[in-house]
Amino acid sequence: MLNIMLTEPSFFKKENNTDGAAEFKKCLPVNVNTSFTTLAPAIATVEQQRLKPILGAPLFTEAATYYANGGTNDDVKNELVALIQMAVVRLAYWDSFDQLSVIMADNGIRDENGDNRAYRYQVNALKKSLQRQGFNYLNQIVGYCSDHILALPLFRQSEYFSVMESSTIRSLKEMESVVPINGDFFLFARLREYIRETELMTLPFRVGQQLATQLTTNRQEARINTLLRSAQGFVAHWSMAEAVPFLNVILTAQGPVVMSEESTGSNSGEVANAPRPEQIGALQQRHRDMAERYIGQLVTYCKQHSDTYPEIAEIGLDTEHEKTALRRDNRGKKTFLA
Repeated sequence: MLNIMLTEPSFFKKENNTDGAAEFKKCLPVNVNTSFTTLAPAIATVEQQRLKPILGAPLFTEAATYYANGGTNDDVKNELVALIQMAVVRLAYWDSFDQLSVIMADNGIRDENGDNRAYRYQVNALKKSLQRQGFNYLNQIVGYCSDHILALPLFRQSEYFSVMESSTIRSLKEMESVVPINGDFFLFARLREYIRETELMTLPFRVGQQLATQLTTNRQEARINTLLRSAQGFVAHWSMAEAVPFLNVILTAQGPVVMSEESTGSNSGEVANAPRPEQIGALQQRHRDMAERYIGQLVTYCKQHSDTYPEIAEIGLDTEHEKTALRRDNRGKKTFLA
């Protein structure tokens, strides 16, 4: 086991960055005067708080040990370490951007930027770019570990993998197939808790516990795979509806924007003011309506093929699902399937 302090990175070495920040520069065009001592605690924090929960402790330790021992003979681990370095150095700068911009000394805080300070919109744009790129690399790490699970079997022991394997939506790509979020892995990561809550509580209520379990754990079966698109549509849209008021997400021509107090609107790619309550309500209702269409489609199909889906009997034959799957004219007669 590695005996490394929290302030010492597991995937960067001081001796590799004492001369012109050589190792850092392979991942990000940093200044040659970048101090390993200054950046190391930020990198170590990112490794522990953002990377380790994804990889899981066993794989994190295995990859860190491989790097520490100067391993070069394993192409899969070489690529994994390279992706890790690309991710953590960006997220370290993003996470600690404000602190790294100043020096905290015994005599107070000193600005290290002198008279060459960037405009606020330039600073915000840089932070946004570091965030987006960093989380995109985390997304690549998840995909890479999944694609090379035979060579990286310890990934199966991570909590992230366990949750992913028992979900209707296992990746950003699957989320994007029903709700486009502009490839934003940061937003997808924040949505994870809402997706999980929808799958554990709302989905079983709507289709019954037996079928919900099948949808999240046995999706490789042909009869379950047939329903997967509808299930993913319901979970994705319902999760977005739940999340919108708390994440302050609004849709723009460039994709979704997660509002923050730092939004300035000055060429930063973000909106100046937080969305109004009626905008949030309208977006939330849109996602609710789409979720109802997907669940109505799923339930109707199951009832039409009740021999193939005996689990549907658990919710009965005359439920609220009929109202989501069918529209009525003003005489109360069923007219067409949604």
